[in-house]
Amino acid sequence: AVACLERVVETHPTGPWVRMARAELAALYSKAARYEPAAALYELVLGTEFRPWWLARYEWSAAENALVVPDRSDSGFAYFRGILETSAYNPRRHDAALRLGQSANPDDRWSAAAALIRFGSVKTAATLVEALEPHAVTPERVAEWNYLQGRVLMAGGEAASGRELLTRLSTDPQAGSWGRSATAQ
Repeated sequence: AVACLERVVETHPTGPWVRMARAELAALYSKAARYEPAAALYELVLGTEFRPWWLARYEWSAAENALVVPDRSDSGFAYFRGILETSAYNPRRHDAALRLGQSANPDDRWSAAAALIRFGSVKTAATLVEALEPHAVTPERVAEWNYLQGRVLMAGGEAASGRELLTRLSTDPQAGSWGRSATAQ
């Protein structure tokens, strides 16, 4: 299949099916751990304004491929960040959060941990929460940190400590949406 698609791309660089052939070839390269050439092809296929409906299924694959190409990982994480923030489909958002949890960006890991807790994947989120850097707990993030910690404590067998932390948070007028989320627990 790879050789056939390579021939199509080489012999018909502007033909009507070349974009789909490139997309399929990129997917096959990625599956074969040929991430660099896959990334280059995905960029050609997805890097235009006109996006036919059938390209949607390649966007996720392109982002996953980008995560393993060092100088392209930012674009992969940006894609998953967008999915987490905008998708109405929760399983898709959950899977995007799992990928964001691998980011070197602490903000991505915070977002991933909070999302995973909301989706009920508290044990998975616990590893992210435990790995968050203490210096990342800025005054603006104290309420979020307390919420994450409270939920992790509850899931980890320390229900009384977790409930106490969430109860305090729910009565804190400065806690905002995190206080309201704590109230719902």
